[in-house]
Amino acid sequence: MAFWNRKAQAAEQKTYSLDSPALMELMRGDNPSMSTVSPETAMRLSTVYSCIKVLSETVSTLPCHLYKLSQDRVT
Repeated sequence: MAFWNRKAQAAEQKTYSLDSPALMELMRGDNPSMSTVSPETAMRLSTVYSCIKVLSETVSTLPCHLYKLSQDRVT
């Protein structure tokens, strides 16, 4: 029965009021156990790298038209 009691305790949810300092700290990430993510550390994750790769390859297939303005066409 101890297994079911631990599972029930783990499923408990904490509730915070909207003006709670604990909620603001949780949302801001002021918790020392949370680490800062930089672009360099994010690119080390295969999921982030794959998403950026798909986006960049898709954008590279878009047409790019280059126009040159000449003096006689300026009004």
